[in-house]
Amino acid sequence: MPAQQEYFQTPGHVIAASIVVPVIDILALAIRFHLRRKFKHGLKADDWLIFLATALTLGMGITLIYGVAHKSIAYRFEVPQELKHDPFAAATPQAALTGKIQLAILLMLPLTLGLIKASFLAFYMRIFAVNKRGWVHHFLIGMMVFIALWTTAFFFAQLFGCRLDFYAYWRSTYDLLTKCVQTKQLFLALSITDFITDVVLIVIPLPLILKLNLSRRKKIAILLIFSLGAVSVAASLTRLIFTSKLVGDGFNPNDDPIFVITNGLYWGVVECSVAILAADLPTLQSIVRIPAWESLTSTSKNLWDITSSKAQLLKSKASQISLRRPSADLRSPTNHGISAHSVVSREGKASEEATLSIELSNLNKSQSLHQ
Repeated sequence: MPAQQEYFQTPGHVIAASIVVPVIDILALAIRFHLRRKFKHGLKADDWLIFLATALTLGMGITLIYGVAHKSIAYRFEVPQELKHDPFAAATPQAALTGKIQLAILLMLPLTLGLIKASFLAFYMRIFAVNKRGWVHHFLIGMMVFIALWTTAFFFAQLFGCRLDFYAYWRSTYDLLTKCVQTKQLFLALSITDFITDVVLIVIPLPLILKLNLSRRKKIAILLIFSLGAVSVAASLTRLIFTSKLVGDGFNPNDDPIFVITNGLYWGVVECSVAILAADLPTLQSIVRIPAWESLTSTSKNLWDITSSKAQLLKSKASQISLRRPSADLRSPTNHGISAHSVVSREGKASEEATLSIELSNLNKSQSLHQ
């Protein structure tokens, strides 16, 4: 019985997903870079990271289109007549090209996902981690290290999935099953951890926004802007659902191997394309001039500056009081009398020092709450 071909396994849908969404990503990236130049903000780390992710996504789309053009993606597996009785032993040029395309995209996929997540984190650091010594900055740095390790681990796991027998990817199905690790389970592990990290990235800015000293209306507007990133979570969840179904069904001799490969590659490209667009949206919002966004950036940037300036002022006052205090070496050893004016003066200085100490304490508490 021929394997059923789903809509996302057809040549038309694969080509559309490989052209339309990446082109939208390129347009969004071009507008993003134009706005940076127009407002003279300069290109930041998150801009360059999303640029690299867009380039890799475009590369994956071109690779899929090439596979469709050569009937190695989204087409039925053509089994030679002499191997009809054992199709999984067939090592044809069609199967070889399908395997090479699969390996190329599986290597680009974790790199692209890692760059997108790092772009989100770099954007958060630029907006929220104003204090380089605060817990927010350290937490985001830790997340970036984790994402770097996650990306590296899955890249090399895919690269050496067949150990050093790389040819197993583009030989027969038997070679893939006997010489490689369980590729479906590896792809499922990538999908699960990808979804979990996406959820964490969406949740990170929520408590930070709620702590800001803004009106409820502006907080809601900013939360809506950041919630647009939930689109990438929906894309990763969709890929996770299809991957889980694929692994759950196990090895089915009636499955078409090219359709199975097309399934995973299609949703991988779609997820990357949608995630890139979600990463571009917070920057593109400046086209509609949302006032709440300006309040967020100005509040987060000025908050630490204000408290730091006040701290410097209070510390300067403390230094002046310390300088005005007479040194023990300068006091006259023969003058043992204490005038009423001297007593009052010392009491005033002590009161001033006590007040200054309280202000510094309150300031430190305020800084810790804002961090």
